[in-house]
Amino acid sequence: VDTPIRPPPDLNQGENKMTQFEGEIKLIRRELIKAGDNDRTVFDQKALKELAESIRQDGLAQPITVRPILDGEKRYEIVAGERRFRACTLLEMEEIPAIVRELSDDQAASIMLLENLQRVDLNPMEEARAYQKRMQAGWTPKELTEQTKIAPNRIASRLGLLKLIPAAQKLVADGQLPLKFAQLLGPASGEALDNNRQHIALAFLNQRENPSVSEFKILLAELWEEQRQESGALFDLKAFVEQANQGKLKTRFERTWQADDSLPIMPRRQSVSAAFQEYMSTLEQNGRIVEAGVVGRILESMILTGWVAPPQQKENKETMAA
Repeated sequence: VDTPIRPPPDLNQGENKMTQFEGEIKLIRRELIKAGDNDRTVFDQKALKELAESIRQDGLAQPITVRPILDGEKRYEIVAGERRFRACTLLEMEEIPAIVRELSDDQAASIMLLENLQRVDLNPMEEARAYQKRMQAGWTPKELTEQTKIAPNRIASRLGLLKLIPAAQKLVADGQLPLKFAQLLGPASGEALDNNRQHIALAFLNQRENPSVSEFKILLAELWEEQRQESGALFDLKAFVEQANQGKLKTRFERTWQADDSLPIMPRRQSVSAAFQEYMSTLEQNGRIVEAGVVGRILESMILTGWVAPPQQKENKETMAA
């Protein structure tokens, strides 16, 4: 029988602080509780044993949260607190204190995601799959941001990690591939390198004791150039020049050459260098690091050959004040 109990003191304190605290608190037989579709898949066994010992000595600081389900008989699905439930299981507790709430699938998914994110319980790959799972269930990027209070660019960068090959994803999940490299290899926008070239990039990082972001960007730019040449998706310069000379540059829906339509349009500025400089900044802000490097190399070549003047540096405010 489910036994109602009074809430323990300081329910919002300590390791077990919850995002949502509503509903009736009961003691529920452990065998009637089942794990939910948790975003978290990795549980540190040493940490679980330490939590179990803490619960054995001091009791459960805060109940888990469950929702009633029908699974042949009345059972309960964990919405928040699976780690606490696992620790209680290690102690072979017959009854588990639980907050019982009537929740829809979307409500349960929202609470679970918030719980894991606020406690930093998810590794980057689990976080990415959590966002993907909710978007596949119909959540929009705006709803994700509103529900999680996470910045859109972070959500986009985490989703980009799903473009990584399995070996790279495992390294990210295990903390062996720093995010500063992983997010370059799995960009937030655009396509990722093919499997073979991702393996080459990983081997490059593995062979260097302290690889820098700048040299990794150079390698990625070279790998991208190779991949574009093999795919035959290079910009058709001949078709562009012919149509430009005839005054027949076409819209992206009509033109005969291939190009990446996800790239922004270069702005008009007082000088070519200023336009290139602003364009590179825009590309970097949109996560198009490789493309920004290519544009930078083109500008560098034009400056070295005397086609354009170098971009003017903005005067330092201290210099101007002097």
